[in-house]
Amino acid sequence: MATDNKHVTWIDCLKGIGILSVVFAHVTDIKSVFVFSIPLFFINAGYLFHPQPFRQYFLKLSQRIAIPYCLFLVFISLFCFRSSIFELVGDILFGGMRLGGDLGIFWFPPVLFLSLLIYNAIGIHRRPVWVMAFALPLALGVQYINPSLPLNIQSIPLALFYIGAGELISSYIPKQEFVTKTLAKIKTWQTIGIIAALCVLLWVPNIYLDIKYNDYGIPLLSILLSILAVALVAVLSVKVSAVGTLERFLSFCGRGSLFIMFIHQFIHFRIFGNCNVWLGFVGTAACLLDSITLPCGLRSHAVFSAGRLGNLKFIRLER
Repeated sequence: MATDNKHVTWIDCLKGIGILSVVFAHVTDIKSVFVFSIPLFFINAGYLFHPQPFRQYFLKLSQRIAIPYCLFLVFISLFCFRSSIFELVGDILFGGMRLGGDLGIFWFPPVLFLSLLIYNAIGIHRRPVWVMAFALPLALGVQYINPSLPLNIQSIPLALFYIGAGELISSYIPKQEFVTKTLAKIKTWQTIGIIAALCVLLWVPNIYLDIKYNDYGIPLLSILLSILAVALVAVLSVKVSAVGTLERFLSFCGRGSLFIMFIHQFIHFRIFGNCNVWLGFVGTAACLLDSITLPCGLRSHAVFSAGRLGNLKFIRLER
């Protein structure tokens, strides 16, 4: 189990599973996968969260989320067409639900950025369970009212709930202890059972989450089951992190998950949009794995270096 100050292998694998699930859901339109794929990133951010001075934290998140977000938003927007330039600019500035197609996933980075800033600003003496207790009713209210606000800020209460859940879990099960307990206790047949349980969970009617569009499935139940699904995927990530080839592949995807998140829909719609969905998924994945190994000159730029963009360090805010 490779761990050091910068990389925790099973967490890289967890992010790899998460981002591949996001790509799979978008390309195949099997949206039940969203029950764990998007919550996974919020929960993981909470699991690795630690409070910092506001200015320091703001600059860190700006470097790791806001700057790449703006760069890719501008770049991909050059290929988007609207009836007028003013409509395109209006959609970009409003964000959230008004972004679709190539830019569909761009609702997520602002929500994560703002949610982490708010969570950090709540204060060092706050308790995750208090944040969760405050955020959950607000999230259920969002589901009932169904607003559409700039940058999808109506998703922040649910994001805060997940971040709080992640930090709460980390207070009981630290990273290394989780690995030790999981590897020691989970047998192969139990791993197969976990995969089967995940499959059943994904196919249960109405157990569904589409955070972007305020569709939280069965009120409260879908949210709680999404945490269970993320926990099951986390256990799987620990198991696969002990399997050499699979671990290297998923870790590679996990460390490049921000880059994949930004460009996967662009590649899908521009290259494989009219193909069979499974061919589209395989083709999109292949292009992503090729494009993630950026040309050396571009990769050496501070914004695109492994420590800035390809490494998705904003999801791994180390303790």
